[in-house]
Amino acid sequence: MICAPTDAEAQAMYEDMAWMWETWMKPFGQGVPELLIGSPETLKRRIEEVSKKIPLDEVFFLLPQGILPPEQLNASIELFAREVMPHFSNKV
Repeated sequence: MICAPTDAEAQAMYEDMAWMWETWMKPFGQGVPELLIGSPETLKRRIEEVSKKIPLDEVFFLLPQGILPPEQLNASIELFAREVMPHFSNKV
């Protein structure tokens, strides 16, 4: 999960993570999971889309820990907590 103020910023942050998946995971048979990358509005919309198909009561995130600088990762998590999580607080 990467949450940034804009989709373009989130996508730019994802580039190093994409390299990791392509270089280290795929050769060992691990596919790329469904990824949440985008602005708070994009992430809310994507989670809503999935929850309409599959009832959700929890979500597990892979975070680019060790790939992004700690300041960027913390800002991403904080933005998600502040802007996305409240949208789902009454739906679980």
